[in-house]
Amino acid sequence: MKDVSVQGDRLQISFYWGDGLHIAAQDFSKYNGFPVSRIDPVLLPPVLGGIGGLLVEADGTPLQEAKCTVEGEMLVIQSDAISRAGRIRICFAETAFHQVNLFNAAGIPALPFERVLVRN
Repeated sequence: MKDVSVQGDRLQISFYWGDGLHIAAQDFSKYNGFPVSRIDPVLLPPVLGGIGGLLVEADGTPLQEAKCTVEGEMLVIQSDAISRAGRIRICFAETAFHQVNLFNAAGIPALPFERVLVRN
């Protein structure tokens, strides 16, 4: 990850080596080969806007839904909760068990990161 900025209800995350950044299709009905229905939800990694391993918290509350899109070398996360939040925490692929589906043109997955933004 290169930089994070907030503009209104949009959280914009830019990446080093983000050329051809894309969200690959992924079947989230299974996790490491096991049906999700058989796994305690507490043990499941986060999935936000179709991106595996992505967690965004607005004032300590995880976003359950958000619109996630790719604009060039930038991942854009859009939610009304972002515009109201004083503290935003973004985590991506915190553990090796997360099934990530955010890649660059060379097929290299986005690297794990965590960032906390505090606004007045």
